[in-house]
Amino acid sequence: MNSIPQKTYFFSENEEAFQAGPVDFREPVAHLVEIIFHKFKHLLPQNRDAHILLKPNCNNDLHPLLGNATDLRILKSVVNGLKERGYQHIVIADGPNIGTYRKQINVFSRLGIRSLCRHTGVRLVDLNQAPSVRVDLFTDTVAIPEILFESDFVISLPKFKTHAEAVVSFAMKNLIGCVCGVDKRKVHNDLPANIAALNKEIPVHLIIGDGLIVMEGNGPGDGQPFFAGMLLAGTDSFWLDGVAARLTGFDPHRIPAWQNASTMQRASEKQLASLMAIQPAFQLVPAPARGFWVRFLDHPGLAAIRDKTRFLHSQHRARTFLYRLGLLQDVYSQDNSRIDRLVFYQHRCDACQLCEAVCPLGSPPCSPSHDPSACLRCLSCWWICPHDAIAIQGKPGYILEHRNRFSQRLKRLRDQMLKSHTAWNN
Repeated sequence: MNSIPQKTYFFSENEEAFQAGPVDFREPVAHLVEIIFHKFKHLLPQNRDAHILLKPNCNNDLHPLLGNATDLRILKSVVNGLKERGYQHIVIADGPNIGTYRKQINVFSRLGIRSLCRHTGVRLVDLNQAPSVRVDLFTDTVAIPEILFESDFVISLPKFKTHAEAVVSFAMKNLIGCVCGVDKRKVHNDLPANIAALNKEIPVHLIIGDGLIVMEGNGPGDGQPFFAGMLLAGTDSFWLDGVAARLTGFDPHRIPAWQNASTMQRASEKQLASLMAIQPAFQLVPAPARGFWVRFLDHPGLAAIRDKTRFLHSQHRARTFLYRLGLLQDVYSQDNSRIDRLVFYQHRCDACQLCEAVCPLGSPPCSPSHDPSACLRCLSCWWICPHDAIAIQGKPGYILEHRNRFSQRLKRLRDQMLKSHTAWNN
């Protein structure tokens, strides 16, 4: 493998952000994660019996390759890296968004995280359902799961994506998934101030940010996946968000939550100048401004009316209609899938190795080492294959709706990944 580009951005003695990448798409993610563990090894608990909680971003049921959820390759690599260091008490925990929560959609199963937990032998906790304590934010008191405060070490694993309401979503906003169930709605009563308050209340000891395949455009639920090929790590969500914003072409001062938190940080002019001196690695397309009707219908003052009429606008046909009007980003089908097995058609394969690169286990159906009994059924290989050389046997269910929505966007992602390999080797 080629050497991996690395850079550390220093803002003060205890505030730094570390960048690993960008890299060729064929670079093993485990290699990137291992570099980060080595960089921050002094932070890991001395006691190998410590209880470690991993908090990914499982906002909804869009596959990680679409730029919405934390990549399974990162989750698996972090779990393996911790176990290799002797830690055994590991929990993966998140609370998916209100839309999936209300419809009782099992996001963890759809994203392959439940299968990954079985494969790695770690516990899975749904933070929407976990025992909680009441915590005061800026505007409201919300329920926060006790396990976040009881864990000895918390690793946040956010996904970078553009966001129609928050401008971008990364380390700071990842903690909204720590708010139980419908209490998440209260956070939106003043999103910037409440995000800053969450980051003050919830302990996070290390952040490993997913910048492998990010989302640009109409995020977080209807944007365009973009191959960035890097991980970002640090201990301070404020500075890490600032670095992520600069690397992707955004001005952090135009991100409401970051600007709100900057008043608490009391950052010096020298620190801010160091941040703004970071040159973008690429320029992501921002989310379009929310239209009048979107802002009007989503106003907190109309929450009671929305609740009373939910039996109408929560219907699948109604949500599909609202999506086509541009008033919703997500539809949320309750038509579950059933994946019996994956079939490989060798005559269609051109050996591009995309499937092998994105498979969390590194052994898709085309690989001689593929073990059908160990397969996570996460469908990363099926999503990325450009020639339909991998097929699903079973009931695709909601997956076909997602495939129809994102088929052209995935084509651009594949092209970006293949071009990254060409550029890296030239």
